[in-house]
Amino acid sequence: MNIKYLYTKIAAFLIAVPMLFAGCTKSFEELRIDPEGVLSAQPSSFLSNALYRANSTFIYRGQSINNQLMQVTAGRTADNEIHRYVLKPLIYDQLWLTYSQIANIEEMLNLSIKIGDKNYTAIAYTLKAYMVSILTDTHGDIPFTEAFKGNQGIIRPVFDEQKLIYDTLLDNLETANGLYDLTKVLSGEDILFSANTSAANIIKWKKFTNALHIRLLMRVAHKSQVYEQKLRDILADPATYPLMSSVAESAVIYHTNIAPNLNPFYNTTDLVFSSSVGFTEFFVNSMNVIGDPRLPLWATKVSGTYRGVPTAYPFEDQDLVSGSSWSTYVNTLKKSNLFGSIIQYAEQEFILAEACLKGYMNDDAKKHYDNGVKASCNHWGIATADIPAAFLSNPAIVYNGTLEQIITQKYYALFMNDFQQWFEYRRTGFPVLGSGPSAQNNGVLPVRIPYPTDIAAYNAVNYAAVVARNGKDDLNTKVWWQKP
Repeated sequence: MNIKYLYTKIAAFLIAVPMLFAGCTKSFEELRIDPEGVLSAQPSSFLSNALYRANSTFIYRGQSINNQLMQVTAGRTADNEIHRYVLKPLIYDQLWLTYSQIANIEEMLNLSIKIGDKNYTAIAYTLKAYMVSILTDTHGDIPFTEAFKGNQGIIRPVFDEQKLIYDTLLDNLETANGLYDLTKVLSGEDILFSANTSAANIIKWKKFTNALHIRLLMRVAHKSQVYEQKLRDILADPATYPLMSSVAESAVIYHTNIAPNLNPFYNTTDLVFSSSVGFTEFFVNSMNVIGDPRLPLWATKVSGTYRGVPTAYPFEDQDLVSGSSWSTYVNTLKKSNLFGSIIQYAEQEFILAEACLKGYMNDDAKKHYDNGVKASCNHWGIATADIPAAFLSNPAIVYNGTLEQIITQKYYALFMNDFQQWFEYRRTGFPVLGSGPSAQNNGVLPVRIPYPTDIAAYNAVNYAAVVARNGKDDLNTKVWWQKP
């Protein structure tokens, strides 16, 4: 794509995003129908398309940004230096376009409230929390309360403080949990849980809402006793706040790979998907040494063994790395139906293990940790009975009662799950990652991503205000929940 054209489109979007609530696609099958032609939209008109597009954007961008920052992969070409902490606007600017899907969900929310459909209201609150949380955890303070008020003449929205955003999202998730009507099917397509075919599947939406709620509460529990207590209250009351009980209840879009429900990498060339990157030494060596059964499903072998690229390898080794063979993504992953993770049962179980470890929950941390390890294998098609005993009994896997072990295994379970590995590292410092010899940014792993390049020009006053409040718009300015 022409870069100048792309920037022009982004710039136009940054101004117009508050007005996007009026322009949404009618249904998932009708992606090419002009939304301006919809005369009487229903809440169901927005669900599947907005969810699919937002999730695909997060997974696609996470594969490049998260995976290299978190030493899952390293770029093998001279222009792909994210593993060296060099982030170019063309890579991260497109995340901001997710606002168009949040606008769709906002319209779904407004319509559902208007007609009194509580299930769609609960789902809208949940999906808004999912999408907005990723944007704010990536950038920090972002437009939120004024983001969709173009009809009121607000086209340059203020940047809200992240604490306010979190408080609102947490309140919305609390509200959502209490709204679900478990006896009523959805009126339109549901690509996540098929709750349009059976009212019995509405409970899966409710469990997703609560799993997302505890994810966000765990992220900020250290900031206030209020957040910690709310987390304790939810975990102590499973009747009011049911959580996922199996892999089958995971919030994952299982791609049919029938258009338009395609794996985000379905049409990506092999060169872009796999040949331009290699798994790192850290990633494949750590998994190989313990016989992790997921590794063969993710990584190729070179001459019968796994060969990882050194992260942030020396500049003078560029030709060597570019011209050599390395373990990379198994190309069949491009057509996997498993690249649509939002929050898996495995992640939930690691959250519960951490909660038990920290005393937020009166339960067995080892039980939930073991569930997380096994559930991740199950997600990737490995039945519990087929998980090698030597893997489960390896000292690196057997629960040792440390946060480092819980988060390290959570890290592997979060493979190809948008930016969650990076968010968890920034929260906990685990897994322990080294820094290669050519790492830029003074060898410090970025703690946020800058705002899109044209924000300073097209929303200048509010951009200046947020920079004055928080500090430089760079890779090193910590977001609210990372600060002491």
